[in-house]
Amino acid sequence: MKRIPPSVDLDAPPAPENQNVIPFRIISTSVRRSNVAMSDKLENLFNQLTSRQRNLIMAAAKNEKYTPHSVIRQIAELETAISAVADLWAEEEGSRK
Repeated sequence: MKRIPPSVDLDAPPAPENQNVIPFRIISTSVRRSNVAMSDKLENLFNQLTSRQRNLIMAAAKNEKYTPHSVIRQIAELETAISAVADLWAEEEGSRK
């Protein structure tokens, strides 16, 4: 079985048996880079969820009849998801500083 070459150039010398070793400093920098991207992804998800929830609320408000239970449930589930994403987003932002 052939090894898949790493996607980045590594400055580390080969380890015994010609296995590549990734220095911790490279791993830690890539983690920081991914935190930036994750924060952006969480912000995007937060915006999508709040937009979806707002649309459901506005549609329910325009409807003059009784709002179906399924719509109310969806709004409540979106609120829970928004809260979870907001907490994770704040955590990512805090870890970045």
